[in-house]
Amino acid sequence: MLWIIISIVCGIYYILVRYVAQSQQLTGIWLILAVLFFVLFLWRWHVGRAQRGKPLSLRVRTFLITTAALFLIMTGVVAGRILVSMWSSAPQQLPYILLLNQGDIAAETEAEWEMRLDTAIRYLQANESTRVVVSGGWDMARGSSEAHLMYAYLLENGISGKRIYWEIRSETTKQNLDLARPLTEGDRHPVGIVASDYSMYRILRTARNQGYTQAEAIPCGTTPWLYPHRFVQEILQVLYDKFFGI
Repeated sequence: MLWIIISIVCGIYYILVRYVAQSQQLTGIWLILAVLFFVLFLWRWHVGRAQRGKPLSLRVRTFLITTAALFLIMTGVVAGRILVSMWSSAPQQLPYILLLNQGDIAAETEAEWEMRLDTAIRYLQANESTRVVVSGGWDMARGSSEAHLMYAYLLENGISGKRIYWEIRSETTKQNLDLARPLTEGDRHPVGIVASDYSMYRILRTARNQGYTQAEAIPCGTTPWLYPHRFVQEILQVLYDKFFGI
């Protein structure tokens, strides 16, 4: 019974993430989980009865236990590092902070996008000498560069245009960081990177690999009910990056 309940929960969550939040990236993982738990339920219901009382062979049990243990250890280490980065905070009076483009940060929602900008605004208001670099290329849906959209939002919320620098060519996190580094002097000075808290570990790791010698985390929150999806998504992304040497 437990498996069918989990299957239904995963199916409902898939619908919410895919069609309510309109998140496009890796939403299918919840549909896959729903199907897998449903198949497991069927197996337990139909096949399990015939196999009841017949224990699995030692070899099969050893393989399953070892595989599960390795998977749990690997994901646990990644999850721990993500959690530590989520709770970090940046020092005050950084010379620059950096706002990355929307598209490469887990296909965030409009609310998440505004949370990120509002976090940058609060930091800039509290640290009047800090300047900000907005980085992001053309957004087809909005007919403008993401850098221009972020620039306009910052101006509307009281940040002086003299404190804002642009970078309008990048489309990915790596391009953001690479093209923004000369503007922030990231190879010589500390730079605060404003990003969603769940993605902070991956972003900082990429920044340090891109030559930012003193990358600092300025994490912001996200829509609470989206945290399960974002967290699973981020674990998979970090594992993918590690396996492919990124």
